[in-house]
Amino acid sequence: MGDPMRKTMCLVVLPGVLLALMWSIVDYSYDDSKEEGVGKQQFFYNENILVLNTTLPTDTPQLQRIVYQDVRIDKESAEEVLEKHFPEFKWDLCGEVHLTDERTAYRFTNRSTGSYIVVGPYFIKYHNNQTMRYYDDYNLTSHGISFSEMERIAIEYLEGHNLMPKDRDVVLKTGRGMVIRDGKEILVERIFTYRKTINGKESYGGQKIRIRVSVYGEVLSLFYYWPDKVAEMRSIKVISAKEAYETLVNNTSHLPGLISGRVMEITSVCLKYYTSGYREEAVYTEPRWVFYINGDEGLYLEVSALDGRLPYLCNG
Repeated sequence: MGDPMRKTMCLVVLPGVLLALMWSIVDYSYDDSKEEGVGKQQFFYNENILVLNTTLPTDTPQLQRIVYQDVRIDKESAEEVLEKHFPEFKWDLCGEVHLTDERTAYRFTNRSTGSYIVVGPYFIKYHNNQTMRYYDDYNLTSHGISFSEMERIAIEYLEGHNLMPKDRDVVLKTGRGMVIRDGKEILVERIFTYRKTINGKESYGGQKIRIRVSVYGEVLSLFYYWPDKVAEMRSIKVISAKEAYETLVNNTSHLPGLISGRVMEITSVCLKYYTSGYREEAVYTEPRWVFYINGDEGLYLEVSALDGRLPYLCNG
């Protein structure tokens, strides 16, 4: 059961290479800084022209690849997690959710309200079905509560459910959800997302805590995926940004395509930690070089900073 405000379409272009096209009326606003472009280089990217319009970082630090324990969960353990974090939640239906690698999660549903909580290895998903009516039924012309009040509600909710990250090195980013009424965009929710920082590098990917709060102070949903049981940690000197860039240049025929005839500029390059998603077979964190396209934080190419594996194109 996905977010009703978001739709996703995926097209497999090559084995192991995924082109994800995403569109949404939820507008996420991030505050990542961008480097100033100096000079331009270009090469052909299928039928597109990809232009390097920024300086490439020169640092090649020692970074870590972290592998977490392969945790499995049974129904009894899932109920214990539910009781610990959501003792107030009343459910009358439990079903299995099958993940990859024969792992299983459990979905607890309140059939009278339609609200549910999914509990799995390292993760919890909560969907408050009672609040979703506000998109159609509420008076969306009112401004609702302030941003600071919504942030306070999010923090208190996480703390009250023992889900606030205890890691000191975290970053909080905010987004917003909009609807259109009579041609006007109206704010209906704020999205608060916590991510880890590792060795001073920001992380991205699947490991995060995201909570959505409406302008009326209702918690709409919660996604919690925060692996913490480390099995292995290796320090590795990463490849340079130049080497990662050369991977792009030398493998353009293997990259997934976009709209033909489009000029795409690499406007910033940075080293970040990719964190695996809860549906991936392995649970890990690794450094990757990220090449942002056209100044869009949601459109980028990424190359493994460990061994220069073939890049991925991400849109969303």
